[in-house]
Amino acid sequence: MSVGGVSALVDAIAKNSLMIQRLGHEGDREVIRRAVENHSFRYGLVNGFDFEHVYRAELKVWISAVLRSAIKAGAKWAPTSTAAIAIGGGSQLPIVSELLQQQNIKPLSRGVWSNAHGLYTAAVMLGGKTNARNTH
Repeated sequence: MSVGGVSALVDAIAKNSLMIQRLGHEGDREVIRRAVENHSFRYGLVNGFDFEHVYRAELKVWISAVLRSAIKAGAKWAPTSTAAIAIGGGSQLPIVSELLQQQNIKPLSRGVWSNAHGLYTAAVMLGGKTNARNTH
C-alpha cells in the first residue's frame, strides 16, 4: 500500500483479495468510504455484506505506514506541548480516534475540514480577498 491519507486505506480495502473474491472485482471506493465513515461497514444497500474484518486487516497496515510515522514525527514536540490534536480524515476513522486518545492526542471533531479552514484563515490574515462566505 502506498503511504497516504484515508484514500490509501480505502484503496487498499477495495483491492483486498477478500473483497475481490466476494465481488468478483475491486470494490467501489465511494461505497467503501461511505460505509467506513458511517461506521456500518456494509457494502451495498440490498443484500449488502459486512467488510469490517477487511477494514481491520487493512487498518493495521495503514496504521503502521501512516499513523505511526505521523505520531513519531510529532514526538519531539511533546515535552514542550500542552496539548496534541489530530486533524484530517484519518483522525475520524473508527478505531483510530480511540488509539489517538490513548496516546493523549485529541482528534478534532471537524478534523476533515481543519486544514482547509486554517489555510483560509491564513489567507485572509495575509490580506487575501474572498467572495466566499465564512461558514464557521
